[in-house]
Amino acid sequence: MSCFKSLARTVLQTGRPQTVVSILVFMGLINPGITAQEIETQRDPMASNQSSNPAGPRDDAASGIAELPKEVIFELGNSLLRQPHSASNVEFSSDGRFLFSSGGNGSDVVTRIWDVSTGKLVRRLLLRERSKEQREWVTDFVLTPDGNQLIVAFYDGELGIWNLETGVRERLTKRHEGSLHTLALSPDGNLLATAGTEGKILISKLDRLDEVLGEYQTGEPPPSDEINMSEYTARTMTFTPDGRHLVAGVAKANLIFEPRDDDQAKPEVVPVGILRSNEVVILRAEDASLVRTLANRADAHRKDLSGDEMNTVQVSPDGTRILVGRMNRVDRRDVPERIASSLGRLNIAEVQMWDFETGELIKDLRKEHYDQSFGYGTLSPDGKTIALGAFGELMLIDAETGETIRTIPVKGWGGKSPRFSPDGELVAYPNGNSIGLWNANSGERLFDEQPGHDARGNAVDYSSDGKLIATIGGNRLHVWDAQTGEHLYTRTLGPDSYLGQVEFSSDSSLIAVSGRVRDQRGWDVGTVAYWRTDGVERGALYVNGRAGAFTFSPDAKRVVVANNPDGNAHRVELWNIDWLPRRLAAFPRDPLKDMQRPVALKFSPDGRYIWIVENDGIVTRWDTSAKAADSSFVADWRPEDKRDSKENEFREPWLNSADFTADGQYLVSSSKAIYVWKLSNGDLIRKFEVP
Repeated sequence: MSCFKSLARTVLQTGRPQTVVSILVFMGLINPGITAQEIETQRDPMASNQSSNPAGPRDDAASGIAELPKEVIFELGNSLLRQPHSASNVEFSSDGRFLFSSGGNGSDVVTRIWDVSTGKLVRRLLLRERSKEQREWVTDFVLTPDGNQLIVAFYDGELGIWNLETGVRERLTKRHEGSLHTLALSPDGNLLATAGTEGKILISKLDRLDEVLGEYQTGEPPPSDEINMSEYTARTMTFTPDGRHLVAGVAKANLIFEPRDDDQAKPEVVPVGILRSNEVVILRAEDASLVRTLANRADAHRKDLSGDEMNTVQVSPDGTRILVGRMNRVDRRDVPERIASSLGRLNIAEVQMWDFETGELIKDLRKEHYDQSFGYGTLSPDGKTIALGAFGELMLIDAETGETIRTIPVKGWGGKSPRFSPDGELVAYPNGNSIGLWNANSGERLFDEQPGHDARGNAVDYSSDGKLIATIGGNRLHVWDAQTGEHLYTRTLGPDSYLGQVEFSSDSSLIAVSGRVRDQRGWDVGTVAYWRTDGVERGALYVNGRAGAFTFSPDAKRVVVANNPDGNAHRVELWNIDWLPRRLAAFPRDPLKDMQRPVALKFSPDGRYIWIVENDGIVTRWDTSAKAADSSFVADWRPEDKRDSKENEFREPWLNSADFTADGQYLVSSSKAIYVWKLSNGDLIRKFEVP
């Protein structure tokens, strides 16, 4: 709602639609790319690199660099190693000068190339145009050893090869019937292995992809093609340093069948259960035949049908050991000796070293502080250090002892595995929409000195006097000078907090954020914290559950806030913040009907009434003086003869966001279209179709 509101306010109050584009950049709706000035400053370094790395990315007009739209006045925040959508995969170029990244599930179909020495984006390679199904996202990619080609796996099973010198796609082929999940390229660049979710690993020569040298079945195929078994596959693969073997971490699942109890012919059997296991297989690269299996472990906690995940296999530089990282989902009651947690289950990482020749376990490196990790890890080039990503931190671990060398705090959860630079000096880790880059020896983060959001922006607001812009993302509030783009200050509710909305008071004297913090027990506590617009703290109020929609009264002495104390039913409370925060009243909802999530709140100009808009379409005017609901209507755009229909009753008339006009006469809501309602009688007076 804050984004919806601030965009309209920006245009109406400032008459500067250019700033809207800047806000859209922050919100991730427009890719920021780099400025024309940055492109010019990077031409010489890139041009001088052509002799030593002829396949290095070029920054000419044909290379797909994304400049800012000409209407944009300035960018807000740190664009170094930050992309509009979440970062999932990262890889260094063979010379360590460039870092390649792609997004996670559902993000844009783009590979970005960053200059490691500056942190700046030097190239944006658009791989595909998105279709309505939006199922073409990048699932994995690898670089050829000579740096000339980029090989990309797509969710829909296709494989593409791009020439990095020209930016031209050289090949696009359907490789798997299911999703193409992961790739591996032999050290000499001759062999390519792919794994699809239909349950196959295929090995081919890179220059003859149509000829399959070998195929390995990762699970037993179902007896009927009407039964879907598409989710079990190799999750991670790597070739040995000599290129003679492929090592794959496989998630296996075999259905248990029994005959049907009716007379139908198809299918002849029905699945009644699943046997799950995870294993690491070693295959001959020449024909994908099985050499041996290791880490063949059935799920130890069968009550949790989501099973385990094998997320890391990597062979040591000398080819004698295999690093295995897997994540086991464990019911907290089954492991009372583990960490204290309010979560119902734990994600416990198992990190192991196995002997390549014998298939025997050498060391179990799992430590208790590896809890809350998916088991994504990687070995340093010398094989002495493991970088393991966890929730909220990146750990550098001694590969011999399992002892932690260094713990690096990371905001939020990471993407897939970290990556060491070829010389082992740097480690990169995708996290949210940013890519963290650290010095592996000192733990110092590079290119983090500029203010900005590590997480994608959640909301933005513009002060009514046009002087300030506030942005929030993750657990940070940033305030900027709206005329120059200068960063003024940052505020946070603490490391384990989350901000959901931001708003200036109508007189631009206060700024507030809503969200949640966690107490010592690990429970969420909702809060609305507020400051003077010069950054001086004024106070905070606390409610049960997460605080959501809120707004100031016209005189900025009161706040109305929505929260959900039990995680389901919502409440709306009125608070006095003129001095010490004090709750004045709670909206008297009928106890027999749960309130749905409020998406908008608004005081009347005189401060007596509060309009409450719930996401199921109920709009209510609350007379706070009488402490009773005054009037209500349902913002239902369906025809009269459809309103009582049970069809889609849980989705219609659903509201995504809403806002009020300044005079308090109209409500504007968004769902399948933009709707304008007259508050006095609830009539729908206008509808705008969304392109």
